[in-house]
Amino acid sequence: MSRYDVFLSHNNHDKAAVEVLAHRLMDKAGLMPFLDRWHLVPGEPWQEAIEEALDACQTVAVFLGPAGIGSWENEEMRSAIEERVRDKSRRVIPVLLPGAPDPREKRLPRFLRRTTWVDFRGGLDDENAFQRLVAGIRGVAPGPDLGGEPRPAMPRPTLAPARPIPHYHDFELQVGDPRRGRYPVRVVESPAGEGESSLRLPFADDELSTVLTRLEEGKANSALLADVGERLSAALFTGDVRARYAESVGRVGDDGLRLRLRLDPPELQALPWELLRDPEKREALALSKRVLIVRYLPVPRPSPPIAVEPPLRLLVATASPTDYLPLDVGGEVAAIKDAVRPLGNQVQVIPVPHATKQTLRQHLLDDDPHVLHFVGHGDFDGQEGTLVLEDERGRGERLAGTTLATLLKGTNVRLALLNACLSAADAAGPNRRAAMLGVGPALVDAGLGAVIGVQFSLPDASGVALARDFYAMLARLLPVDVCVSRAREALLLEAGRDSRDWAAPVLFLRAPDGVLFVS
Repeated sequence: MSRYDVFLSHNNHDKAAVEVLAHRLMDKAGLMPFLDRWHLVPGEPWQEAIEEALDACQTVAVFLGPAGIGSWENEEMRSAIEERVRDKSRRVIPVLLPGAPDPREKRLPRFLRRTTWVDFRGGLDDENAFQRLVAGIRGVAPGPDLGGEPRPAMPRPTLAPARPIPHYHDFELQVGDPRRGRYPVRVVESPAGEGESSLRLPFADDELSTVLTRLEEGKANSALLADVGERLSAALFTGDVRARYAESVGRVGDDGLRLRLRLDPPELQALPWELLRDPEKREALALSKRVLIVRYLPVPRPSPPIAVEPPLRLLVATASPTDYLPLDVGGEVAAIKDAVRPLGNQVQVIPVPHATKQTLRQHLLDDDPHVLHFVGHGDFDGQEGTLVLEDERGRGERLAGTTLATLLKGTNVRLALLNACLSAADAAGPNRRAAMLGVGPALVDAGLGAVIGVQFSLPDASGVALARDFYAMLARLLPVDVCVSRAREALLLEAGRDSRDWAAPVLFLRAPDGVLFVS
């Protein structure tokens, strides 16, 4: 997969108009276009660079303006058509700019007369034309037009809760280092007081690897999810701990519980605690709306909420290196923008497509974001979890979690959402998996109030659903654990009960009450 999503072939007379559309493709759709003015390196042979970019791009957009097809543009167009004949997966999209002649005129190339075009002759701000162009680049049907005349905006369904969010009381469990094969469990805080018990791992090592592999590969069903959740619950809620939990549920009435898990031994981070089930009702706690599951990381000085003067700035870094499986990163960026669009200037989305270490660092410095959202691959370097960015050639380059933590220290970033896909091999090894999930605690140690990781690789559609619902709630400045809970519901609706997607988000929390931002 190329580091560019589309090659923009154009006549030099039309460069200003094409550059306007290039900016829109990058800012609104999260796509990275190849534009000669942006990407040709001074002093290097430009013809070779153009040919390399043409070969690498799956889609070529051929622009036609008032001056017609330029001589070099004609060569680019014919080269793209030849590639299209050899490889049907390649796309060549004719685009009509303002002042362009009717494409059916015989003096124009036959290709332009016989191919479905995108028509901007009504203006570069034509939203229908822009959405058709984006759809063509992604290789999907654009759907119905928005209509010739502007329509009044239809009322958007609100994601705000129909009734007030319940108050959540803390039920904090600390699991310590093992003694003679058992882990001590202590109720640190609860509405019913303190208590102690112990935990024995409910899986042998080989069985755990098998379970994690099935979950990572999406070969789970509701029966497996229930079995894993019940075994984890039976191990965690024993003796005094189970009694304190049952009493706490009774005492809080219509309020809820914030189940804060302090997992001191790193190997316990590998277990999918988000599948926990109520020990009495045998329902998934994370879907009950009355229980929030967080992995709590107490620190000497908790991160206070940050007062945000609008806009709330979301830095969305995406990477899909050519030597890894391709990802629909643009779809997730579009979903985030769609989620916050009703809020107008209250939230700003800053895309960083094809993120490299250098561009990520520069945007953190220049844009002063409050939230970092990463979409891409995760990896394991033998010692710790890493995010996979891109190098200058579009290939994968690892960024260690501890290094990212260093970059985030001293910034206004209070939340990171890391939608980083693991390979099945990494997910099958509990130690590797624990190391990957260790990125979250490393960032919390750097001063972030919360980090959301993804413990199972999410399909593109689920990644979009997670981003859309989570940010729609966060933009209302709700506690981050409440936002994650609502996003789990969206994942359940998207993928169904037989999917483990709803349990994929893992929330590492430093802020005691989940509040990260205040107005």
